[in-house]
Amino acid sequence: MLSYFIETLKNQVKSFGAKTDDIPEAILLFNVGAWSIYGGLFAFCTRFQPVRTIGRTKAGKAARRHLISWSGNRFTAFENYVMVGAENFGKWGIIKPIPRILNQAPKEFTLNLAETAAVYNVTFPFWFYIIGKGMRGYYHNKYKLDADMVPIKNVAGAGNEDVDPKRDFRETAAGEKSNQ
Repeated sequence: MLSYFIETLKNQVKSFGAKTDDIPEAILLFNVGAWSIYGGLFAFCTRFQPVRTIGRTKAGKAARRHLISWSGNRFTAFENYVMVGAENFGKWGIIKPIPRILNQAPKEFTLNLAETAAVYNVTFPFWFYIIGKGMRGYYHNKYKLDADMVPIKNVAGAGNEDVDPKRDFRETAAGEKSNQ
């Protein structure tokens, strides 16, 4: 299982135009991008409170009633679980000073964190795509690759690691002779 994960990770990093040696750097870049987006979403959710604002509308209240009628007690139990977890998180010793630094009430801070986590997780496929595009641009610039010249054969892991990454592999995939 672990070897499959490592091979998948290598192939994914190569698809960005990076080399296998760049995996630690790529992981760091991905995490910097993901946490930057999370921080931006936290600021957005703190200012605009999108989930709570939608929940206060007529349509939001109707959707909540529909969820409760559809799921029975499970939805309200889930709501209580999230709220209790957010409150307990806010009581941690390392977390307690953060609301004061941000000039927020502790309960409001934990609600903002819970809302940010919900919005982030729902929109994560979009953020994953954006971070991937950024990483691809970074590695294409680092190795001076053209944006439309993706080394397809290297991504597949076909053992062509010694092939020049600047070569346009689409020509060879179409059956034409490539000029190396």
